[in-house]
Amino acid sequence: ADAGVSVVTLPQTNLFLQGRNHPTATPRGLTAIDALRQAGALVCAGADNVQDPFNLVGRSDPLETAALLVMAGHRLPDEAFRMVGTDARACLGLPSAEPVVGAVADLVAIDAPSVRGAIADAPMARKVFHRGKLVAATSQSRTIYR
Repeated sequence: ADAGVSVVTLPQTNLFLQGRNHPTATPRGLTAIDALRQAGALVCAGADNVQDPFNLVGRSDPLETAALLVMAGHRLPDEAFRMVGTDARACLGLPSAEPVVGAVADLVAIDAPSVRGAIADAPMARKVFHRGKLVAATSQSRTIYR
């Protein structure tokens, strides 16, 4: 970022921890994304504290983090998705990993019709590629009984 500062917002843990003891007008536990960006910081999103006393139900799922950014952070789905993907890589000093011809294929393929659909449905069917090689896959099945 312009300021040379990167900030990771952790919506799931922060929403759980912050404002717990406020009986009324509970503050929302998210960092000031817009103010940080206006100051030149690169802001991405992630998850920490997985199923521990600070986040009892954490799953480290970027789609869940993106959904929280949409709901509690007032981000549009495309922006929330960038914050857990491209922006997160940039915060770590990694190059972009978008599906572009000639680019290194370090990515997660999600079975969804759109970014909004991926965030809304958070499908478990995903494939992880590292340097173009499939390194992990999760499948999902659905059965409807009548």
